[in-house]
Amino acid sequence: MTGYYRRDGRYIEASPSGSSRVRASGLVVLPSERRKNGIGISNELPTWRSIAWNVVFLGFEGCLIIWAHFVVGVAWSTIGAGFAIVIAFGIALITYAVKVHTPRAIRRHHELLRSFQAAAAAHDEVVDRQSPPRPSAPSPTAPSIGQASRAH
Repeated sequence: MTGYYRRDGRYIEASPSGSSRVRASGLVVLPSERRKNGIGISNELPTWRSIAWNVVFLGFEGCLIIWAHFVVGVAWSTIGAGFAIVIAFGIALITYAVKVHTPRAIRRHHELLRSFQAAAAAHDEVVDRQSPPRPSAPSPTAPSIGQASRAH
């Protein structure tokens, strides 16, 4: 049985699911069979803590928006435009990652696999065609190690 170690040192055994990691559609289920909490994060981060951090960050952003509008004098339309730009930029980055970067990375990976496969096949072919080494006598014209070091 396989499992993993938590940060506190406890060993958690993976539940035997018996299911395949590749679904019928070809989708590979990653990264592991670790148990997850209600939000989809590992058990090491409790659900309440995940929700609490999100609420804290949203509250902080809300305070910054109120401060920017009422203290600094930034217009609501400017704040809205800023949010729209951030959302558009996020969508553009996700689209790039899904449509461009991931296919390129998969293509590079497949090319590497093919080159390694070709190199392994060529290496096996060269090794099979070589004749076994034959012992040979030292050449009388080649200086021995002791003579070469005394020549300097």
